[in-house]
Amino acid sequence: MQPEMSLKTIILSLFSGLLALKYPGRAFSGTNHPGNDISIMNDTLPFPPEAGDNLLVNLMKRDPAFFQPILSQPDTFRVQIIYTSIQRDKSGKPSLTNHRYRLNPNEYFYPASTIKLPVAILAVEKMRELGPLGINRNTCMVTRPAGERLPGHYNEPNALDGKPSIDMLIRKLFLVSDNDAYNRLYEFIGQEEINQRLQALGFPSAEIRHRLDVSISEAENRIANAIDFYGPSGNLMHQVPERRSACSFTKRSDRLGNAYYKGNDLVMEPMDFSNKNRMGLADLHETLLRLVLPETVEEHKRFRLLDEDRSFLLKVMSQFPKESVYPSYPEPDYGNGYAKFILPEDASQTRKNPIRSINKSGMAYGHLLDVAYVFDEHTGVEFFLSAIICCNRDGILNDDVYEYEETGFPFFKRLGQLLYQYERERKRPHRADFSELIFSPR
Repeated sequence: MQPEMSLKTIILSLFSGLLALKYPGRAFSGTNHPGNDISIMNDTLPFPPEAGDNLLVNLMKRDPAFFQPILSQPDTFRVQIIYTSIQRDKSGKPSLTNHRYRLNPNEYFYPASTIKLPVAILAVEKMRELGPLGINRNTCMVTRPAGERLPGHYNEPNALDGKPSIDMLIRKLFLVSDNDAYNRLYEFIGQEEINQRLQALGFPSAEIRHRLDVSISEAENRIANAIDFYGPSGNLMHQVPERRSACSFTKRSDRLGNAYYKGNDLVMEPMDFSNKNRMGLADLHETLLRLVLPETVEEHKRFRLLDEDRSFLLKVMSQFPKESVYPSYPEPDYGNGYAKFILPEDASQTRKNPIRSINKSGMAYGHLLDVAYVFDEHTGVEFFLSAIICCNRDGILNDDVYEYEETGFPFFKRLGQLLYQYERERKRPHRADFSELIFSPR
């Protein structure tokens, strides 16, 4: 005999069915199904090389004093770059041309905070699934503890009403790359669902295995805390139970550096990253491209976002921290370049319509990364640029001796300048309409 279904379950089931009809290829569910074992595939290369494509090398050779040391030492700096130019027809439809430099899916790098990008998008997707229950991104979301080292989250001092919500978590995640905000969204979705969804979307390199900036076990990272949603009057609207991931990840052998510190001890061997997060540059680049220009990919590869969801993400991602009211991040601690490495010109940020970067950057273990869509309402310039550089000449990890300031940040700034100037010189018969990206500070 089947157990009686609650009205809430019936509503979610009906809504899941409608979503499945509109968006084939994924099973929607409001509950977790333990035992769904998945295997994570190896990386692929969605941006194949074009014959004779030396554009990026030729551009970097325009500034040999800066770029020649990087070009001549590929094994030291381990630079990878993807640049996508955009040409629009008179109706605004975009055509894309991809260029790459040293793109290598077999050369592991630690993705750091860039993995927050797909997790934030999937959190909005999951929030939308709960829409029939009256839940939206501003609904109060309380995270319950799941053990001594998996604490709860009950209030949000940065919010106007002091209540935690998906809206506030996503703002903090993109504005200042807040690690705890990412961890809460990781718990909301759950490790298993994150990886299943990314595989279904065709991101084979993605392995999102753990929270950030916390020292817990692999088993603890498989646990997703229980979540409670509350209405304006304090009424309980919905409960998401504690879940345990059954993901079966591929066996990897990813090691970086020549040595690393473990506490105060120097271990004279490469550091093992085989159980850490992974997402190749091509998949990160494609993630952002699908968010900004969903019309350029097949429908089954698009994120399941309403127009208002996508608009929210794009506007938050393009904001400078000082432009946010809630949460508030005043200067000088949070300047325009905070968490935005690819910005072509500092001076441009003082004008009325500054150059914007819809992006997610990352910095850890000597790696600097940025995945960005750069656009300039004033000139009509727009392009995608994703890159990584290793800033660890001595090869020792966890010693906090990295060349971010001397090499990494200048690399991204100069690379952005080169591509921006190249785009300024390129013929552009039809300009994009950036009106959906223009926002009022909040």
